[in-house]
Amino acid sequence: MAGSAEGFTLPQILGANLAVGLAAVALSALRLTDAFARLVPSPIAMAVFAGSILAFLSKTAEFAVTDLTAAGPVVAGYAIGLLITRSQLAAVGTAAATGFFGVVVTVGLPGAGDSMSLPPVALPAIEFSLAAIVALGIPILILTAGVGNIQSLAIVRSEGYTPNGNLFGVAAGAASVINALGGGHPAAIGGSVTAIASGPAAGPRESRFWAIVLSSLPVVAIALAAIPVITIVQQIPVAYTLSVGALALLAPFRHVIGKTWHGPMRASAVTSFVLAALPFQIVGMPMAFWAILAGVAVVSGIEAGRMLQRRRPGKQSAVYQEKPRTGLAHPEAKVRRSYSQ
Repeated sequence: MAGSAEGFTLPQILGANLAVGLAAVALSALRLTDAFARLVPSPIAMAVFAGSILAFLSKTAEFAVTDLTAAGPVVAGYAIGLLITRSQLAAVGTAAATGFFGVVVTVGLPGAGDSMSLPPVALPAIEFSLAAIVALGIPILILTAGVGNIQSLAIVRSEGYTPNGNLFGVAAGAASVINALGGGHPAAIGGSVTAIASGPAAGPRESRFWAIVLSSLPVVAIALAAIPVITIVQQIPVAYTLSVGALALLAPFRHVIGKTWHGPMRASAVTSFVLAALPFQIVGMPMAFWAILAGVAVVSGIEAGRMLQRRRPGKQSAVYQEKPRTGLAHPEAKVRRSYSQ
């Protein structure tokens, strides 16, 4: 949105965001979210997610190299915490603490200044522009209701859960509507958060629900303190923030990449992974979108080749045989059916 919003006013951008939210609610109400998710195999969706994480890690590494004074204490704290505790959560917490201490030493203690106030609540000006809806709304709808939601649902299902994708889609669309009415951007089911909260890093499977509940409480506090929080964050080096986020994603990345390389549809998954990791866009769409299309195309091509091979003349797909079952009183009365290629 930031890269394509040039030339549009804020009311026009918010109008496009509101249109995205309404469209997302409508698509999920028509049960199309689950339909879209079924069109994209889970290995493909997870491979695209893994490639997107790799692209983020690569970008973070570039920032870290250019600002070692901010990123160095973060990485050192992570290594020390992991060595002592063997816990990903404790290591990330240690990294955040040591990195912040390094920021205080090198830059100084960030302060809120005169920004200690609650965020104002007001309805912003919204303008519906066809050009903005086409140029901004359609790509954002594809990325949120399409790519983002499909990835997140695939991750949750890979952990053995059976989420209602349409219900998730309605919730994300409704959040987009609320965000637009408050002056914000569209929402999607968070892939990174989903990977952290639904994976092994969140603890035993039966208690992962509470990981989401407990992590949501401080988010509400951060929202109420948005103005001072933004003021403080703007004084902190970007390399520190990105480094902590990248380290938090290492465990989910290892988990998802393992399913990508060792799961089914390996050729298609690897294709999607490589394309999603590329750091550029085509026709205004990030490579995650094209990676999904490429992965589905490879799967379809492989399946079409197998069907053609099965239909070659002179070859039978299966040979039916009956073999007597041993150890029975009347073996001639009961037979075992088997199929051999």
